[in-house]
Amino acid sequence: ASQAEVVGSAAVHYIERREAGGSSNEKPFNAGQKGATMAKYSTVWASVMAYIWRTWHFEPVEEPRVRASAYAATGGRDGGETGSETGSKTGSEMGGADKDDTSELEGHVLDFFIELLDHDIGDNEYQNALYSGLAVLGIQTGHGWRSALVYTPVLSAVVTVARMLVLYKAKRAREDEIRR
Repeated sequence: ASQAEVVGSAAVHYIERREAGGSSNEKPFNAGQKGATMAKYSTVWASVMAYIWRTWHFEPVEEPRVRASAYAATGGRDGGETGSETGSKTGSEMGGADKDDTSELEGHVLDFFIELLDHDIGDNEYQNALYSGLAVLGIQTGHGWRSALVYTPVLSAVVTVARMLVLYKAKRAREDEIRR
């Protein structure tokens, strides 16, 4: 999705643009990473997501005071029914719906990542989940902060994958626009 043939030449040049005052853009963004590199980059993003998940504050759920009987806990089934009798679908029965569900879930996850990247910090950078996650990844167990040489690949992973995500979001938006 990050190739000029897929999203257009303008998009891959725009995502790699230099900031104001920089030299001219001479090359488009290249997302052609090798498998080992993408595995490392995925690990960095998974670590940030794990940090966000662990630090998220959920609303407390009030526990029921009465324990449900075994019959009630199974939804009123006595255990003798099979999956097809209860309305559960097997993998072969779900077929096309599974692909639609996967695409919809992928869209929601992509939207979450884009919102994470586009989060306005205002006056309080401590309220940004991505910044906080990156700060945690900069801590070396028992030794304080990681050196810049060790931490730079972490930042490279975040920036490269962020560019890929933005291009993929643009591709999906364009496909949706064409479908309408």
